[in-house]
Amino acid sequence: MITNLKKQLVRAGLVFACALGVLSASAQTYPSRPITLVVPYSAGGTVDTLARAAAEGLAARLGQGVVVENRPGGNAIVAARFVANAEPNGYTLLFVGGSVLSKVFQKDPPINMATDFVPIAPLYQGPFVLAVGAKVPARTLAEFISYAKANPGVLNYGSAAPNAMMSMEALKAAAGIDVKHIPYKGGANVTTALLSNEVQAAFEGITSFRAHAASGAMKILAVGANRRLEEIPDVPTIAESGYPGFLTVFSGGLWAPAKTPAAVVQRLNHELLAVAKSPAFVDRVRLAGAAPVAGTPEELPAMVRAEVSFWTEAARRAGYVPE
Repeated sequence: MITNLKKQLVRAGLVFACALGVLSASAQTYPSRPITLVVPYSAGGTVDTLARAAAEGLAARLGQGVVVENRPGGNAIVAARFVANAEPNGYTLLFVGGSVLSKVFQKDPPINMATDFVPIAPLYQGPFVLAVGAKVPARTLAEFISYAKANPGVLNYGSAAPNAMMSMEALKAAAGIDVKHIPYKGGANVTTALLSNEVQAAFEGITSFRAHAASGAMKILAVGANRRLEEIPDVPTIAESGYPGFLTVFSGGLWAPAKTPAAVVQRLNHELLAVAKSPAFVDRVRLAGAAPVAGTPEELPAMVRAEVSFWTEAARRAGYVPE
């Protein structure tokens, strides 16, 4: 009896050792084929631009192709669900700020970032900017607020992400204005709507608006940071425009499906730390009006928790209740 038990334990040990060997070999050869970075917004917006910058840097470091795939819809749920259900092997990753999938913005989110994903690395953090269309008779935030108050319920604003939407809701509450919301699938779509006067205002990353503002096709009125952006030094912050303490930010990084091997996560984090410090990535992120962030996997959910706390308070002040 004891002899049979010993034989069974030996066999089990061999099987376990073989399994460990397969996992170790898999981690050592990773990646052996192209990786997909899934973005929850359409092409052309700020998050998409940052994802492509990260993909280029990561591809150069890994010696493998890194493809950006846009899967907009459902306030980032479509993309998040797709990645959460993918094989946890490091070949399908999610590029997003985790706070957009929190209970702040969705009543019963079907995705739980803490259990459905493992963090790889934080990569960026920056402010939203407020822009209005060329037809809006305002060149300052104060003038826009006055115009909105004179036309209650007439103006529309667009957003592609819940945090951009909350930025305007917070401003509406602070300023006492009535501006209607129209949702879109990406920053580029919001820009198009602003250019065509389908919406008259929007919060987005500066990437979406810079060229059009330079041409006079729209106007950037204010920055949601605690200091002005180097790229547009003449544009004041919202705080210095009459709303002290008003901030509106976005951040994000890279996530993998739960149960992705730790060795794969560590390899990706190691390479992304180098990418985040590279001049090419730093330049692209700064052009987007954001700051590059190089950190450990644990720092990404910590950043999300801080942002969720920030947006929870903003939602409370705005009287916003998710649907």
